[in-house]
Amino acid sequence: MSSINGPKIDESSSYPVEGDQTGAQACRAALQHIPAPETPDIALIFNPEGLSNHELEKLAELGTADALDKLCQALEAHQQRLAEIQQSKTGRNALVSAQKRRVLLLQKLIANCERLMPELPTDCTTRSSSQIGKEDGTSSDQGNVLL
Repeated sequence: MSSINGPKIDESSSYPVEGDQTGAQACRAALQHIPAPETPDIALIFNPEGLSNHELEKLAELGTADALDKLCQALEAHQQRLAEIQQSKTGRNALVSAQKRRVLLLQKLIANCERLMPELPTDCTTRSSSQIGKEDGTSSDQGNVLL
């Protein structure tokens, strides 16, 4: 064992040796049942592209102009990423397929968010339905994304 100004480290592993191991395991088990923190305010979402599917679904359920704007930002970023990927990969590539599924999910969430809104803003609604097909090479009447 070696000790360099800190906890004793077992040479065979990288985990600290000192302390209550059973207590640490109990804490880890208890923490697994606590949900991850959620973003408290939509204004604090600066990178909608990095949101999980669950977070995007919750955003769509808000049915507000801000939520729609964040969803449109995420869609635009994912469509741009899909275009970049498709330049070097074939359509059978797993990354291309995953990105297409993500774009399709965002399109559905945007449609749900728009349905929940009392008034539809013309900029994002128009963009989401007309430019989507142009960006991925399909027309809007073909379902926007082919998997």
